[in-house]
Amino acid sequence: SIGYDAVYDSFDDKVIVSFGNGSTGSYKPALAVIDANSSTLSVGPVTTWGPDQDSYENRMDYIDGTNKVVLMSHSSRSYPEGNNAKIAIGSVSGSSITVGVSSDVTAAMYYPSTIDSTSIDVVWDKNAQKALFTYATGATSYVVVGTVSGTSITLGTPAEINTPFKYYRYQSLTYDDVAQKILWTYTKSSDFYFRWHN
Repeated sequence: SIGYDAVYDSFDDKVIVSFGNGSTGSYKPALAVIDANSSTLSVGPVTTWGPDQDSYENRMDYIDGTNKVVLMSHSSRSYPEGNNAKIAIGSVSGSSITVGVSSDVTAAMYYPSTIDSTSIDVVWDKNAQKALFTYATGATSYVVVGTVSGTSITLGTPAEINTPFKYYRYQSLTYDDVAQKILWTYTKSSDFYFRWHN
């Protein structure tokens, strides 16, 4: 497994894990639901989604108060579908999860010669009730807002994150419940930075 992530679904009292499913032969993006309410872990069926190619990095966040998660995956292959970041909505039902139709965040994702594939993340903004995605193309980092309706996502226009630093090797988004702001952390070379965003 590569590029894994996990979130807690408080609505269903389950844990959802995201990973690259090696059993498919191509590490296709995959999900599973885990029930941890007993002395042993119970893992539901594995659900694959997105393009039929390697998922170098997988990110997700729980949509507060629902049975849904917002998903983001970036491929490590340049074809057939390019290195676009894929997004989708996953819905939990019992011990399984289903995924809506996936779509591209951007058509300008480039593989590690110009981007480190760990430069993606997604966070759910509880206050705005929207998803915020971040990704990097070449030496520039962007954010884009996603509006969720059922099992689909409508994206706004990507905006460049304006900082004096370029090439964000690692990025992470976290929502602060108290401040009702999003904390963006990133690295450049061996240095670590953070910024608040409303």
